[in-house]
Amino acid sequence: METDSTKKVKSGNPIVELYNLERDAQEQFNVAEGNPKKVEELREVIAQAHLETPNFPLLTIQQ
Repeated sequence: METDSTKKVKSGNPIVELYNLERDAQEQFNVAEGNPKKVEELREVIAQAHLETPNFPLLTIQQ
């Protein structure tokens, strides 16, 4: 999920991954731990956008 040209979060994995795409286009450096407010903001967006269905359950995301 991208909210702008610099941040991306992957939520298919139970561990949060957040990247600064301007500085790290290859997504090698996970910056989630240093950005807890952005991670929480993106969790809320994901939860609000998610439509409950057995085919696509919302995984519990752990920091």
